[in-house]
Amino acid sequence: MWLISRKNRHLFTYNGEWIDHEKWTDGKWLEKDREWIDRSFEFPGGNKIKSWSLDFEQCTELKRLPDNLDISDLTVNGCTGLKKLPKSLIVRKDLKAEGCTGLTELPENLCRFSCLNLKDCTGIVKLPRWLITDAWVTFEGCTGLTELPNQIEVETSLEMKGCTGITKFPEKINVGFSFDIRGCTGLLELPRNLHVGETIKLSDDLNEQVKKDAENLKKEGKIKEIQYG
Repeated sequence: MWLISRKNRHLFTYNGEWIDHEKWTDGKWLEKDREWIDRSFEFPGGNKIKSWSLDFEQCTELKRLPDNLDISDLTVNGCTGLKKLPKSLIVRKDLKAEGCTGLTELPENLCRFSCLNLKDCTGIVKLPRWLITDAWVTFEGCTGLTELPNQIEVETSLEMKGCTGITKFPEKINVGFSFDIRGCTGLLELPRNLHVGETIKLSDDLNEQVKKDAENLKKEGKIKEIQYG
C-alpha cells in the first residue's frame, strides 16, 4: 500500500479514531520520504477495508493512490499533484477532493456517494454517466466542466456556483432541497424535467432564458422557491 502522511503526522482513521504513525509498528513509515516513491505499506486485511477512512488532505506531493482500494471515506482536499483516481477505487460514503486542480475526471464506477465535494477542481472535464448521492454534491468553481451526468439524483443540495463552462443540463435532474447555479453564465436554458424540492439559487448575470425557465418551472410546481443573491 502506498503511503504518505497527513500534515506529517496522521495516516488514517479507523471507526473515527486517528491511528498515529508513532504508535503504528506493523509497517514502514515514510515521513522522511516526502516524494511519491517505490515503498509499500500494508493495511491489516489488505486494501479492502470498508470501514476505514483515508485522509491525505494537503499532501501536495501525492501523485496516485493504490489500485483495488475499497474504503468508506476518502479525503484528498488540496492534493494538487493527484492527476487521476484508480479505475478500481471504491468509496462507499464520502469523497472529498476540494482543490484537486490536477484531476480531470472521475472513474465511471465512482457514481454513488453520501457526499461528493469537487469544489474548485478546475481541471475536471468528465464525470460518470450517472450520479446518485444520499446527501449533497458540490461542483462549485469547476470551470472546466462542460456537461453533467445523464442522470443526477441528489438527496439534499447540488451546488454549481461559478461553473461557467456548463451550457446545458441533462433532461432529468432531481434535487431534494437546494440547487445553486449562480454564476453559471454559459448556461442557455433549464431542462423541463428539472425538479427541486425547495430552492433554486440564481444570479443576475444568468441568461434571461434561464430565469424565464425557472419561473415556468415554479408555476408548474417543480420548484418551490427562486432565490437571487
